[in-house]
Amino acid sequence: MAQNRCVLCGIRPATSREHIPPESFFERPYPPNLITVPACDPCNQGTQSDDDYVRAFFATLDHAGAVPTLDSVRNRVRRGLLRPEHPGLRVRLIASSAVVRRFTGTPTPEYQVVTAEIRPEGERILNWMRKQVRGLAYHVTGQLIPRSTCIGLERTYFMHTQPPEYWELWVKGGEYALKGRTGFIGDVFRYAYRDVDRSSCTAALRLEFYGVFSFTALIFRADFAPPQRVRFPF
Repeated sequence: MAQNRCVLCGIRPATSREHIPPESFFERPYPPNLITVPACDPCNQGTQSDDDYVRAFFATLDHAGAVPTLDSVRNRVRRGLLRPEHPGLRVRLIASSAVVRRFTGTPTPEYQVVTAEIRPEGERILNWMRKQVRGLAYHVTGQLIPRSTCIGLERTYFMHTQPPEYWELWVKGGEYALKGRTGFIGDVFRYAYRDVDRSSCTAALRLEFYGVFSFTALIFRADFAPPQRVRFPF
């Protein structure tokens, strides 16, 4: 039965419960409706560094409209980065940071703004997000996503970084998901899930963190593998 197997790897027996999203994303006292799913110990305990990294990455982004809870998270991340006994995350963030010069008007030195930016470990964040998608899909449907299933994923914040046509699929997919089952945990996390018919994918999901960091995920059919042609009824 599905509940006897880890929802995240789909292989090992489930011996614990994993929070989706991580408990550390919330402030104490924790909301009473935190989501947990069956998980094996390696999947439960082996990704804590990824949880810390993604939480710290969100905390470094300057995005207007984020809920006040993110300020508390920033303070907690800041304290954690200053611990001398656990320098790993601090070292990793420093290694991925860069000084960037941006022009605010006429490209002359007096119009330059110098800022420090974090260049995210994109694949690490995507893998972490796919874990959240697997857990959330199980929470909604009670069904495991086979490990070989292709999960497409894209952020839908900071959309000024790509041409408008790039975002059309992901924005429409997120809007489609919002017409299905929705839920929230405090002001930190909101989600939407909707099954898809007559398409290359079986479900569309929208996940939003701290009111501003949104993602669209598409769960494809078992026989789908890129670069097959994709059909969507959105």
